[in-house]
Amino acid sequence: MKNLLISFALLTMITLSFTACKDEDKKPEKPATPSNPTEIITTVKLMLEEEGSGNQVSATWKDADGDGPGQPVITPLALVAGKTYQGRVLLLDESKSPVDTISNEVEEEHNVHQFFYTLSGDVFSRITITKQDKDDNNLPVGLVTKATVSAGSAAQGSLKLVLKHYDGVNKSADESIGDTDVDATFPLGIQ
Repeated sequence: MKNLLISFALLTMITLSFTACKDEDKKPEKPATPSNPTEIITTVKLMLEEEGSGNQVSATWKDADGDGPGQPVITPLALVAGKTYQGRVLLLDESKSPVDTISNEVEEEHNVHQFFYTLSGDVFSRITITKQDKDDNNLPVGLVTKATVSAGSAAQGSLKLVLKHYDGVNKSADESIGDTDVDATFPLGIQ
């Protein structure tokens, strides 16, 4: 009986030793990485070309420190009454070298991105912005636009541009849905 107890004790120690070694050999689990990490966008540039003449105008919103305390540097947008413009948004991450063109990523991931354009002030009723590009589900993206300015006198206001990212939620015409990648406001004048 004594030999049986000794054998049982040895067998238990060997089993525990084997199990302990096996647990030590396990590698720690890696933390889950987000499927689509948030990009840093330091520069938003609106580039418009006047139909017919080819004249180009642009406006820039630049926030060199991203979410830091510094305020963005903004150049205003000036459009001409009675003209139509073809537009495109350029998004950059200038915190990297070389500079990362985020608008390329938005174009590639067009099914989960959408721009919203909000006009305010005297320009609100004078400009119509139409999103020209669509995703695979025929929903608007807004990286490419058409801006039509009605004829009339000079006017002042602003254009707010918001880029929404839909990760795990459906695209919506409601600007409050999804995560905000960019929220930039440009002074806007009509000459």
